Amino acid sequence: MDSLRPPDSRRKKILLTGGTGYLGSNILNSLSGKYDFIVLKRKQSKLTRIADPGGIYRMAYIEEFDENVVSDIEIDLLLHCATHYGRRDTDAVNTIESNLLLPLRLLALLKKTNKKVKFINTDTILDKHINVYSLSKSQFKEWMIFFSAEISFINVRLEHFYGPLDDSTKFVSYLIQNFLKNIPELNLTNGEQYRYFTYIDDIVSAFELVIDSIDTLPSGLTQFDVSADDAIQLKSFVNTVKRICSNEQTRLNFGALPYREGESMKFTVDTANIQRLGWRPKITLEEGLRRTIEIDRRNL
Repeated sequence: MDSLRPPDSRRKKILLTGGTGYLGSNILNSLSGKYDFIVLKRKQSKLTRIADPGGIYRMAYIEEFDENVVSDIEIDLLLHCATHYGRRDTDAVNTIESNLLLPLRLLALLKKTNKKVKFINTDTILDKHINVYSLSKSQFKEWMIFFSAEISFINVRLEHFYGPLDDSTKFVSYLIQNFLKNIPELNLTNGEQYRYFTYIDDIVSAFELVIDSIDTLPSGLTQFDVSADDAIQLKSFVNTVKRICSNEQTRLNFGALPYREGESMKFTVDTANIQRLGWRPKITLEEGLRRTIEIDRRNL
């Protein structure tokens, strides 16, 4: 384990998975001055998304993370942001490893070492039957329920979140990059689905609020849906992104692609729990897209 900064006894100590990914790195970049993080990463994972590696007081490696290491560290909560979407990888095992087996292994280590740690899990609003990603997320939720008499769990369900410099496989980033490149045409479904799009800063603020409130939450499993207030039809969303990108060239072929099997036209999202803690999204869709497109344009 690499030690980069001595821990502060007054601050919450958080073991973070997925710290080199988009969500985890944004949480780390925004909140590393407020909490002490131990970033659990694979040795080959790059730190390019982390703005200030010196702000992390420790870094641990999944390949070496065993009972001895866990016994030697002090943590108050585990924040599981590591996620494998399975978009580029046809091997379902890799998705299952990140979304199910890794958190189960961490739970086992916590139990063996008698660590009284609260567990914040990042989940999806997607139906479990959509794909391997959503199924693996749903299966871990079943395990959280199973262990909830022994460990306090907070399950944070997200739908589409977006922001600058996200992975090009993500829907919003994919649209932005293609519109900024003025590709001739783009094949899409009919776009009749309604979706919630939430800017990354609002997502981070929701996690911050959950962390700050964690000692007041009940034992067992508590769930928070975090999303923008209003859903937008995808066809309208795509046209909005195209307009803000000042793209007048790309032809949109709505209906050229079929809906994926089991596609939901609209999700049920209930943000009442997170709103009771005082959270509301602050960044409008228009403003969030403008911020994202401006930065992505400079880095194209």
